[in-house]
Amino acid sequence: MVYVRDGQAHPHGWFGGGLVDAVAGNRAAVQAATTYHDHLVDGILLTTVGAACLPSVGVYVATQQESISEHGAQIAGAVALGCVVMLVAGAFYAASAEPYRWDAINLFNDGADFEAGPPSVSARLLPRTTPAKQSLEMR
Repeated sequence: MVYVRDGQAHPHGWFGGGLVDAVAGNRAAVQAATTYHDHLVDGILLTTVGAACLPSVGVYVATQQESISEHGAQIAGAVALGCVVMLVAGAFYAASAEPYRWDAINLFNDGADFEAGPPSVSARLLPRTTPAKQSLEMR
Protein backbone atom coordinates (compact mmCIF):
# COMPACT_ATOMS: atom_id res chain seq x y z
CA MET A 1 0.00 0.00 0.00
CA VAL A 2 1.27 3.45 -0.90
CA TYR A 3 0.07 6.94 -0.03
CA VAL A 4 0.55 9.46 -2.82
CA ARG A 5 0.86 13.10 -1.82
CA ASP A 6 1.01 15.45 -4.77
CA GLY A 7 2.70 12.84 -6.92
CA GLN A 8 5.22 11.70 -4.28
CA ALA A 9 4.83 8.13 -3.00
CA HIS A 10 5.00 7.31 0.72
CA PRO A 11 5.01 3.53 1.40
CA HIS A 12 2.67 2.43 4.20
CA GLY A 13 5.45 0.68 6.13
CA TRP A 14 5.11 -2.13 8.65
CA PHE A 15 2.85 -0.29 11.07
CA GLY A 16 1.56 2.63 9.03
CA GLY A 17 4.41 5.03 9.68
CA GLY A 18 4.28 6.14 6.06
CA LEU A 19 0.93 7.80 6.69
CA VAL A 20 2.51 10.02 9.34
CA ASP A 21 5.12 11.08 6.79
CA ALA A 22 2.50 11.59 4.08
CA VAL A 23 0.40 14.02 6.12
CA ALA A 24 3.33 15.91 7.66
CA GLY A 25 2.65 19.61 7.98
CA ASN A 26 -0.99 19.25 9.01
CA ARG A 27 -1.23 18.97 12.81
CA ALA A 28 -4.71 17.45 12.93
CA ALA A 29 -3.91 14.87 10.26
CA VAL A 30 -0.58 14.00 11.91
CA GLN A 31 -2.35 13.44 15.22
CA ALA A 32 -4.85 11.06 13.59
CA ALA A 33 -2.05 9.28 11.67
CA THR A 34 -0.02 8.87 14.86
CA THR A 35 -3.05 7.39 16.63
CA TYR A 36 -3.48 4.99 13.68
CA HIS A 37 0.17 3.96 13.96
CA ASP A 38 -0.02 3.53 17.75
CA HIS A 39 -3.18 1.41 17.57
CA LEU A 40 -1.57 -0.87 14.99
CA VAL A 41 1.65 -1.30 16.99
CA ASP A 42 -0.08 -1.88 20.34
CA GLY A 43 -2.76 -4.16 18.88
CA ILE A 44 -0.34 -6.32 16.94
CA LEU A 45 2.00 -6.55 19.94
CA LEU A 46 -0.86 -7.63 22.22
CA THR A 47 -2.12 -10.15 19.66
CA THR A 48 1.38 -11.59 19.23
CA VAL A 49 1.89 -11.98 22.99
CA GLY A 50 -1.51 -13.65 23.33
CA ALA A 51 -0.83 -15.96 20.39
CA ALA A 52 2.57 -16.99 21.82
CA CYS A 53 1.23 -17.39 25.35
CA LEU A 54 -1.60 -19.79 24.52
CA PRO A 55 0.47 -22.67 23.05
CA SER A 56 3.03 -22.21 25.83
CA VAL A 57 0.36 -22.91 28.44
CA GLY A 58 -0.81 -25.92 26.43
CA VAL A 59 2.74 -27.33 26.25
CA TYR A 60 3.22 -26.76 29.99
CA VAL A 61 0.00 -28.58 30.86
CA ALA A 62 0.78 -31.43 28.44
CA THR A 63 4.27 -31.98 29.85
CA GLN A 64 3.15 -31.72 33.49
CA GLN A 65 0.01 -33.84 33.11
CA GLU A 66 0.93 -36.41 35.75
CA SER A 67 2.45 -34.07 38.32
CA ILE A 68 0.16 -31.04 38.06
CA SER A 69 -2.17 -30.44 40.99
CA GLU A 70 -5.78 -29.35 40.74
CA HIS A 71 -4.76 -25.88 41.86
CA GLY A 72 -1.99 -25.80 39.22
CA ALA A 73 -4.51 -26.84 36.55
CA GLN A 74 -6.84 -24.03 37.60
CA ILE A 75 -4.00 -21.52 37.39
CA ALA A 76 -3.03 -22.83 33.95
CA GLY A 77 -6.66 -22.48 32.82
CA ALA A 78 -6.80 -18.90 34.09
CA VAL A 79 -3.54 -18.06 32.30
CA ALA A 80 -4.87 -19.66 29.09
CA LEU A 81 -8.03 -17.58 29.39
CA GLY A 82 -5.88 -14.46 29.85
CA CYS A 83 -3.95 -15.39 26.70
CA VAL A 84 -7.18 -15.66 24.72
CA VAL A 85 -8.36 -12.31 26.08
CA MET A 86 -5.06 -10.68 25.03
CA LEU A 87 -5.30 -12.27 21.60
CA VAL A 88 -8.84 -11.07 20.96
CA ALA A 89 -8.39 -7.64 22.58
CA GLY A 90 -5.24 -7.03 20.54
CA ALA A 91 -7.00 -7.95 17.32
CA PHE A 92 -9.87 -5.58 18.08
CA TYR A 93 -7.50 -2.80 19.12
CA ALA A 94 -5.52 -3.14 15.89
CA ALA A 95 -8.77 -3.17 13.91
CA SER A 96 -9.86 0.04 15.67
CA ALA A 97 -6.97 1.83 13.95
CA GLU A 98 -8.68 1.93 10.55
CA PRO A 99 -10.99 4.93 11.20
CA TYR A 100 -7.96 6.98 12.25
CA ARG A 101 -6.31 6.25 8.90
CA TRP A 102 -9.30 7.67 7.04
CA ASP A 103 -9.51 10.60 9.46
CA ALA A 104 -5.88 11.47 8.71
CA ILE A 105 -6.42 11.29 4.96
CA ASN A 106 -9.67 13.29 5.09
CA LEU A 107 -8.29 15.92 7.47
CA PHE A 108 -5.28 16.37 5.20
CA ASN A 109 -7.37 16.60 2.03
CA ASP A 110 -9.85 18.98 3.64
CA GLY A 111 -7.01 21.21 4.74
CA ALA A 112 -8.14 21.14 8.36
CA ASP A 113 -5.26 22.25 10.53
CA PHE A 114 -6.44 23.36 13.93
CA GLU A 115 -5.09 23.73 17.42
CA ALA A 116 -6.99 23.18 20.63
CA GLY A 117 -8.30 26.40 22.12
CA PRO A 118 -9.28 29.77 20.70
CA PRO A 119 -7.18 31.40 17.98
CA SER A 120 -4.60 33.95 19.07
CA VAL A 121 -5.24 37.67 18.68
CA SER A 122 -2.75 37.94 15.82
CA ALA A 123 -4.45 35.08 14.00
CA ARG A 124 -7.77 36.94 14.19
CA LEU A 125 -6.32 40.29 13.04
CA LEU A 126 -4.06 39.15 10.22
CA PRO A 127 -5.57 38.23 6.87
CA ARG A 128 -5.74 34.51 6.22
CA THR A 129 -3.69 33.19 3.39
CA THR A 130 -4.79 30.00 1.77
CA PRO A 131 -1.93 27.58 1.09
CA ALA A 132 -1.72 25.72 -2.18
CA LYS A 133 -4.17 22.82 -2.26
CA GLN A 134 -2.52 19.47 -1.62
CA SER A 135 -4.03 16.05 -2.09
CA LEU A 136 -3.41 12.65 -0.58
CA GLU A 137 -4.68 9.37 -1.93
CA MET A 138 -4.15 5.71 -1.13
CA ARG A 139 -3.17 3.20 -3.80
